[in-house]
Amino acid sequence: MLKVTDRTRKVADRTRKVMDRTEKVEDTLRVSG
Repeated sequence: MLKVTDRTRKVADRTRKVMDRTEKVEDTLRVSG
């Protein structure tokens, strides 16, 4: 259970980082566009 939870948390953190980076890129493109 704990191993699965840790793995899920790592995946969630990675996904959150990717989403944040994507939002920043979209904002930059929107401003420059």
